[in-house]
Amino acid sequence: MGPEAMNNEYLDAVRLFGWESGLEACGVPELRRGHISRLRTAAIEAAGAAGDSSALVSALSAGEFDEALWSPSLCRELLFGDTRPLGRTRLWQLLSKAQEIVRRRAVSPDRGESFVIDVDEAGKDGLSVIMPEDRDVCIRRVREANRLITSTSTNASKLVETFLRELALRRDATAPDDPGSYSEPRVVGRAVMVNPQADEASVPYLADAILHESIHSYVFMIEIATGDARLYDTPNLQESVVESPWTGRPLRVHFFVHASFIWFALGSFWRQYLESGETEWQREAMRLYAASQRGFRGKRLSDLIGGFRVSSAVRHAIEAVDERARNALPAE
Repeated sequence: MGPEAMNNEYLDAVRLFGWESGLEACGVPELRRGHISRLRTAAIEAAGAAGDSSALVSALSAGEFDEALWSPSLCRELLFGDTRPLGRTRLWQLLSKAQEIVRRRAVSPDRGESFVIDVDEAGKDGLSVIMPEDRDVCIRRVREANRLITSTSTNASKLVETFLRELALRRDATAPDDPGSYSEPRVVGRAVMVNPQADEASVPYLADAILHESIHSYVFMIEIATGDARLYDTPNLQESVVESPWTGRPLRVHFFVHASFIWFALGSFWRQYLESGETEWQREAMRLYAASQRGFRGKRLSDLIGGFRVSSAVRHAIEAVDERARNALPAE
């Protein structure tokens, strides 16, 4: 049986990342509902262990619980792939806040946006808040980047809307001219954009990064649903690295798997932009598209992870990504 005949969540993702199939056809709503249901159940159990505060979250439907997670503090503390102990007082505060959010609709993204933009809280990893004089331009760039995604691909835009709940904008005072972004497996739905004030953080760059981080959250959610999240914590995979065929940097196997999906998805997105006839960002779109194709011109991705104990579902999906990406490569 070839990899395309296999039925698994990762292959659904591969189909979606061509941006031709919708989220419903690829099983995304069911995946999201299952994730929220697991989180809500874990929150009720944790609340019950802490005392009678379980009544608070029990009163929230799954849809209301999902809505409450728009709150940045709830997103950071409750939107986890696995449960962690929370003190009784803090748990009570969070669940009370969830009910208040649902009752008042107190936290929601700005009109026309699909995620909350956070510029106010300093990070705990050495990052600082955006300088006051840079905030307006950073927020404007992010919004323009989100509009670029929406105008290019309805399916890519819906992916962002589904999986990115909070985008934190931060400044790295040690290298303020170097933009970047990252996500954390334990906080699905939250991403950090570093130095969006930098000259290189153009609208296409930010669109690329927003889609990149949204895909991380989607794949994290698949890993939680399938149990593969625990697999990547084993010593064999924690300590093993693969040289990225896109950037040349060493990547842990876990993030090499993510990179394989992400670069394919980004290539599909920028190809769609270039084929649309739009010209405003053509030069940068061509550069980003070329960067996405680089890793599919050399050694097969399945050969690069051949000796590592990834799941068969992941391996089949990597083969499918490689095949589809190589078939779409333009002539050099």
